[in-house]
Amino acid sequence: MPRPEAEIKAGFYALPESIAPLIAERIELKEENDDPQKTYRVIDPCCGEGVALDLITKRLSLTTEVPMVTYGIELQADRAAAAAQRLEHVLHGDIFAAETGLFDILYLNPPYDGRIEVRFLERAMDMLKDAGLAVLVVQKKTVRALSKLLAAHFHNLKVREFPMPERAVFGQVVITASKNPGYVAMGEKISKELRAYAEGDFGRELYQFRTSDLSDRIKVWPSASSAPDFQLSRVSARELLSAARQHGHWTDELFTEQLEPARGAIASRPLAPLRMGHLAQYCAAGLLNNSRVEDIVICGTATKTRATHKDEEKEVVREKIELTVMALDLNNWTTYKIN
Repeated sequence: MPRPEAEIKAGFYALPESIAPLIAERIELKEENDDPQKTYRVIDPCCGEGVALDLITKRLSLTTEVPMVTYGIELQADRAAAAAQRLEHVLHGDIFAAETGLFDILYLNPPYDGRIEVRFLERAMDMLKDAGLAVLVVQKKTVRALSKLLAAHFHNLKVREFPMPERAVFGQVVITASKNPGYVAMGEKISKELRAYAEGDFGRELYQFRTSDLSDRIKVWPSASSAPDFQLSRVSARELLSAARQHGHWTDELFTEQLEPARGAIASRPLAPLRMGHLAQYCAAGLLNNSRVEDIVICGTATKTRATHKDEEKEVVREKIELTVMALDLNNWTTYKIN
């Protein structure tokens, strides 16, 4: 069934619970009985509430006596707190600000943006050891953008489409692959195959979950039991702002007085409409309606378009700049379109 909108927040799309066992039963954990200190370290760097990784690892743990240790990273505070109830180690923060060490299994279900999945995979695969297993959940249409990266850094790639009705809304697939020890220059053939698949239709038998998969499961080996580094490597913007206000110009009253509007000031209409440069300066200064903005990040994009008009039987091409301004509330990580 399509997932309710309440589950779709800040680009997060939870894995349908019915897909977790399909993923787990196609993974073969290789025992190493000669080393009782081995463990499987498993990470989800976009873990949400930790449900997907919890379901997959619990299913896998039934097939091995080697301990499994779970790690998660989640940007949104409430989801990170929920994940901490399911996973053994959870960081509340940004995947790009984390120091994680290397893991045996990477499960990645990145935000569905159409542009940033490549960046997420580039960062996440650095968390995976050589020969480690990557399990990637993305939209089918995104496979084209990921094709070169996958072909260059992974082998034994398998693509399996979500069955219906689970894929009805977002059209997802599961990609499993083993990480190469280095860049593979001969991956162009695989890259072309992935791009061709991304441009085709759903439903080809080759890309369905099949019982034959169970006799050709992807293999993964455990690692030494020592815990990996697992911490945030950068301070938050809020911490930086707090530290900055204790030094330099922030301690100079002559400077800080200029940051606040005069007492009794009221919003007034400008003499002329604000142009793009004015609006950009206000946004860069964190000002809106004569008020200083905190806990909100404002950013914008300017796009130049051309329009053709007929003027006295002549075609005149005029350029127009369209500005889109977005705001991000740092308290709840909600985005708003201002114009």
